[in-house]
Amino acid sequence: MEYYDVVKKRRSVRKFTDESVPRESLERIAQAGLDAPSGLNLQNRHFVIVDDPEVLARMRHMTGSMATSPAVIV
Repeated sequence: MEYYDVVKKRRSVRKFTDESVPRESLERIAQAGLDAPSGLNLQNRHFVIVDDPEVLARMRHMTGSMATSPAVIV
């Protein structure tokens, strides 16, 4: 896939279903973030995957877009 195609197909999601996201998919997304280039090659990124419903419930006040998400990567 060409870069332009990726940019044109990109979408923002603001409403979520209650369908869970497979942990493997979340880990792959986080790994893609770690594999991406960094300024001055600092590579100073850390990600935390949150998919525990109790933890998500306590985090919901942080942002409205998280209100219905089944998982977040912070």
